[in-house]
Amino acid sequence: MQIGGINMWWDIIKRLKTQGKTSLTGFKIEDVNEERPDVEEDDCNRRLQEMARKLKHLKVPMKDLAAHGGDDWTVIVKPMGDETEVGLFSIKEGLVPLFKVVIGHKYEPIPEKVACRALELFDQLGDNDSVVEIVDSYRIYIEKTVENTGILQNVGAIYIGTTPPTRKYIQLSAYLSSNWRKLGSMQHEDRAFINESRLQKIYDSLKWWK
Repeated sequence: MQIGGINMWWDIIKRLKTQGKTSLTGFKIEDVNEERPDVEEDDCNRRLQEMARKLKHLKVPMKDLAAHGGDDWTVIVKPMGDETEVGLFSIKEGLVPLFKVVIGHKYEPIPEKVACRALELFDQLGDNDSVVEIVDSYRIYIEKTVENTGILQNVGAIYIGTTPPTRKYIQLSAYLSSNWRKLGSMQHEDRAFINESRLQKIYDSLKWWK
């Protein structure tokens, strides 16, 4: 990818040199290389790396949900290498997770061609859609879900790995799940604070690309 401003000035200087004008104030046209400067060769990889960094520090408003449960609920954050787990746990159930968000923030450098194609697909993809594409033996999977159609799904994801899938280089994702069995066995008054509006706040926070 190129930076338009730098390329514009390069074109102007090259044109002056072609027209026989040999100098500008404080600048010799003869010093200009024939080749256009290659600016930010790893721009797509850098953007993927920034996405990974954003996900690693993503704030999930789980504590707001836990606060409505009084002393019976607690939030635990577990860093797990390339993933971070944020869970709402029942203390009186022996720290059983009721809701869990798993955030993937794995990044390893990949060929720039593959990185740029993945970002192109990601930017072009509409809401509530997914796409798979193979580029130079790399499998790209993109998903965007913006409607709260239920718990237990990816909210937004970019996966890039080898084909066949033996190694994963990129995993940028936010996944929300729940322990339906435990929720179903809870007393009604204990479940009352887990309502749609409070869950929606959590869900909206996982739309990390917005």
